[in-house]
Amino acid sequence: MNFYETDPEFMERFEHFTFEEVINEEGQQLPEITRYMAIYRISARLNAVACINKAAE
Repeated sequence: MNFYETDPEFMERFEHFTFEEVINEEGQQLPEITRYMAIYRISARLNAVACINKAAE
């Protein structure tokens, strides 16, 4: 499932959150490896949800 096609508004918000808010929030900077692991984890969950939704169709 391609969220850019099925939900472009969500992807716009997701990209803003992961690549702007998470990185630039003052006082909340995580070490780079931790930040990218968190982003990866969110991405993996989104993929799992997409697979479940696809299987339910």
